Amino acid sequence: PGLVEETSLYQLENSISGKTRTTNTSGVTGVSFKKSTDRRNTYIKYKGKLIQLGSFKEKNEAIQARKEAEEILFKPILEKYGKEQKP
Repeated sequence: PGLVEETSLYQLENSISGKTRTTNTSGVTGVSFKKSTDRRNTYIKYKGKLIQLGSFKEKNEAIQARKEAEEILFKPILEKYGKEQKP
């Protein structure tokens, strides 16, 4: 699939729908656990750039930060191009 506004709509849809890569161990795209610090690092990739969202002690805080970033960054572009969003 091609890119629109330097972004893959396919990847955005998968992220919002909760689909993760087979190598994902946290269960949420953009949330990774760093054993040495006992923290979850949260990030999002948008328009070809990796944006660090923060480092969190609690997994639910990391997930919430990722979901909020998806709402702000992904939702408008999916709506603009008429793509369905899944909960």
